[in-house]
Amino acid sequence: MTDPDRPGGVSLPLSSLTNVAAYQDPEWLALYEDLASYSHDVHIFRGKSDPDIYRKGWEWVQTLYGLQRLGMIRPDHRAIGVGAGRECVIFWLGDRIHQVVATDLYGSGDWATSGGREADAAVVENPQKFCPRPIRPEAIEFKVMDGTNLGAYADATFDFSWSLSSIEHFGSHEDAADAVREMARVVRPGGVVVVATEYLLLEDQHHPEFFNQSEMERYVIEASPLLELIEPVDWSLPPTDFLIDRKS
Repeated sequence: MTDPDRPGGVSLPLSSLTNVAAYQDPEWLALYEDLASYSHDVHIFRGKSDPDIYRKGWEWVQTLYGLQRLGMIRPDHRAIGVGAGRECVIFWLGDRIHQVVATDLYGSGDWATSGGREADAAVVENPQKFCPRPIRPEAIEFKVMDGTNLGAYADATFDFSWSLSSIEHFGSHEDAADAVREMARVVRPGGVVVVATEYLLLEDQHHPEFFNQSEMERYVIEASPLLELIEPVDWSLPPTDFLIDRKS
């Protein structure tokens, strides 16, 4: 993807696997530093080079990088997050667009009570507790909602939607596809749907919820006739060092 306004005329791919080259890009890094100031999850933003790069931080920043480059960060825009938990993306957007709706099964299941408590019910009652910066409560709404059924919202309600490492936990590939279709339905024509999910490196690998490349194409990229890719996916893998589990 070329961009005449950037030095060298080249921007980072918007559709890709985790791209560690982003951590050398000044525009992307500026977003990284800014977003970190909205997060209590300091371990996610603990480093910008091997071995400290954290995938979750990459996908959060990559989402905002893409939305910004596509002209979606506007004061009159509305957005909905699916399986959004308490991620700092919500609060960052709340400072920059008209309305942010964050949906999840807040207070339900392991995601609410164990591990990182991403769907902690407390965020619905006191969202400020989950952001180190003052938030705009009038711009942010948390709703308990199943990501496969956003029926509370009419077609074309939002300018963009996003879901980051959530749809793979919805039960099956078909459930994930249902969520993508719902995200597409509630976004207006010309809007943007952002999805990040778990990727299986080898085509002969299979998992009931994670996706190899052909499953990614079928259940995510081609899930809805309302959607088309912004650009072709860059399927390039990160360097080998980033594919090794150092804890094993």
